Amino acid sequence: MTVRNFWLSLHKWSSLIAMLVMLVVFVSGLPLVFKAEIEYWLGYGTAEHQERAEMPLDSLVAAAEQRRKDKVVQFIVWEDNKPGTVIMSMADTPDEAPYHNISVLVSPYDGQIVNDEPEPLAFFSDLHTQLLMGKGGAFFLGIIAISLVLSLISGVMIYTPFAGRRPFGTVRNGKSKRAKWLDVHNVLGIIVFGWMLVVGGTGLINSWGEYLVHFWRADQVAEMTRDYHNKPAPEKTQFGSVHQALEIAKAPYPEMVPWFISMPGSMMSDAHHYTIYLRGGTSRTAQLVRPVLVDAVTQTITDSREMPWYMKTLMLSQPLHFGDYGGFLLKLIWFLFTLISTVVLITGLYLWWLRRKQRYSADNWQELLES
Repeated sequence: MTVRNFWLSLHKWSSLIAMLVMLVVFVSGLPLVFKAEIEYWLGYGTAEHQERAEMPLDSLVAAAEQRRKDKVVQFIVWEDNKPGTVIMSMADTPDEAPYHNISVLVSPYDGQIVNDEPEPLAFFSDLHTQLLMGKGGAFFLGIIAISLVLSLISGVMIYTPFAGRRPFGTVRNGKSKRAKWLDVHNVLGIIVFGWMLVVGGTGLINSWGEYLVHFWRADQVAEMTRDYHNKPAPEKTQFGSVHQALEIAKAPYPEMVPWFISMPGSMMSDAHHYTIYLRGGTSRTAQLVRPVLVDAVTQTITDSREMPWYMKTLMLSQPLHFGDYGGFLLKLIWFLFTLISTVVLITGLYLWWLRRKQRYSADNWQELLES
């Protein structure tokens, strides 16, 4: 097999593996780019920030668990796009993987439930991140992301030898339909190549992020909680105040603000601790995250340290994947590039169908590129 044939075969099979799934992922991702704006327009979780004292977190947790008596709070979350609310992420059990968590939004001022309906874009979110299949779907999407990256690299390797023979952006309208759509596919593919690499890479990291979390727990969290390894897990009735735990965690880091709290037993903590995740208090430092482990019984800090590089990468990948960094303009760019990438996928599928239907060989396609 020649080098040319290798790249052609790799491009064909990696593209075919990824193509149909990526069409579903791209289409479902379009509304998620504007998730915060759509939720605001639909009135989901909208409550005004008020300049008055907030209730203790324990009261908010109790209000959520009173509303949904079949669930327990796993995570307490603060989101910038939902001011005037605290999000209670709830599951059936404390240690359940959070693939099917529900969100209950509580007012921090009076403990009233602001919203306990499903998120407006929950279907699109589950389809985009799990293909509606839970953990198995997320793992499968990681494989698809690898196929996408291989398809992109092989596509560039095929196109590069012919790139300088015509001005960039040329579409041969006078040639056959094959030549026209091949040019459209190549030109648009080069335009979004870097973006698709970013989205594919961050998609892989996000899809397999659970395994990074498990590794982090087995590595650093195990080291931070080594004195607790032989201790039985305390009962929930023994837990101290989660609100007090938050105040204790914030005290050594006054420049940071709470992002979320992982309750004892949940994926981002262990059975003995409230793990409070603090982040930088400015737009430039908002992605700098520090976990603080507070003993749920004694209400003392067990340990706190910077995230390792692989967890920092995971934390950065989540907003980068949806363009949630540079405001509304960057989201518009993400939306446009997603549309262009969808066209690249569709034209690639059309070209494959032509080649299959008319049985074009690798030499035929080289001639088409050179013509």
